[in-house]
Amino acid sequence: MIQVVLHSEDKNEDIIQRKNTVYALIPATKPSLRPLLVEPLQTVNNSVTVKWNIDPKNCAKLNGEFLGFFVILYSNNNNQTFEYITKEYYYDSTYNLNSDTDYEIKVYALNDIGYNTEYFLLNNFTTKIIKPVPIIDDLLIYKKSVKNKMLGLRWKYSNVSNIENIEKFNIFVYGTNTTNVIKENNIEPEKCSNWPEFYCYTIKDLDLKNI
Repeated sequence: MIQVVLHSEDKNEDIIQRKNTVYALIPATKPSLRPLLVEPLQTVNNSVTVKWNIDPKNCAKLNGEFLGFFVILYSNNNNQTFEYITKEYYYDSTYNLNSDTDYEIKVYALNDIGYNTEYFLLNNFTTKIIKPVPIIDDLLIYKKSVKNKMLGLRWKYSNVSNIENIEKFNIFVYGTNTTNVIKENNIEPEKCSNWPEFYCYTIKDLDLKNI
């Protein structure tokens, strides 16, 4: 409503005011503001997390009923496009992306009219390479003693080029017909004295009847 009021002592003042009142409906338009990145993108292998916000000083530029955000994720490697609508102020791919891939993400403010293709948050990122799990070869129990409650293990590590980067081996012992771990040891790499190409370790205080 737009009103121009004439101040007058005339007894017909109310009539004058009504005659100078115009009712106008201002149509809603698409948002004219872009979301702002809150913190740097977080990428972990085949996952990314993007967080954003809206400048509270520019809320009037939403230009209608605010419905959330329209997210477009584009893969530069295979030209795939993924579209999402969310009311959250972040996007988490939850490990649905491909590793070692270039992506482009756009975030638009969305109202009841739609989103404005001229106002958006834009970011490019590359998912990390998933390193293969090192392979343990030729695992063997080379000695066993029920009386002394011990097992002697030996094994090979196939990735010769990465030997210097080995920090430790994790050894898990499981019970019979169960997934429960009954013994766990984290050990530093140590080659066998009798077999230089193997690593060795002796597990002690072990109830062999439950294995």
